[in-house]
Amino acid sequence: MGRSPKKGLEFFKKDTSYYDDDKIMDLMDEYGPLGQTIYDIVLTLVYKNGYYLEIPLEKLARIVSRTIGNRWLKDKNLVLQVMNYCADIGLFDKNLLEQNVITSVGIQNRYAEVTARNKVHKDRFWLLEIPEALKSATEKPISATEKPISATEKPISATEKTHKIREDKDKISDKSVCNKNKDFQEKSTHAFGKYNNVILSETEYRIFM
Repeated sequence: MGRSPKKGLEFFKKDTSYYDDDKIMDLMDEYGPLGQTIYDIVLTLVYKNGYYLEIPLEKLARIVSRTIGNRWLKDKNLVLQVMNYCADIGLFDKNLLEQNVITSVGIQNRYAEVTARNKVHKDRFWLLEIPEALKSATEKPISATEKPISATEKPISATEKTHKIREDKDKISDKSVCNKNKDFQEKSTHAFGKYNNVILSETEYRIFM
């Protein structure tokens, strides 16, 4: 039995145009570098788990505060404020954040790119439509007019096939002989008349005689 695909990531993509994103610029304007750091730490925790992180927000705030350190972050409530603001501007899905689930369309898009060849089940809290290429192919159903193969039908053996072919050939041969005999009879002639100078076919001979 093979191992199940690894759900969490060891790295995730970050574009060079990251800080040109309007949402990131709004976050920086509102909370400065500290707000960006909080968001970045949360992203790392999400991707380490997969494409979403289900955790009580209070617990998450403590983890982030401990990671940044008391010297720079003196109030863990700031973490909650930043996360709610991220949801307001679309960096997190607001409805799921209210259920203690951190994810977003952007997070899942990047996750899908990294795991394109990985058979990770993407169903729970999945916000994206499943591409047609990734959908499992379904077999073409049998048409209502098509007769299904009966399980009780006996397959024709190679011997039976050979015998049938020979019978068909014999029938064709007999028919050919009959046709030849008929043609021969039609072409057969009889001399008739006083001087045998009237030539009649077999059919004509029978009629007049």
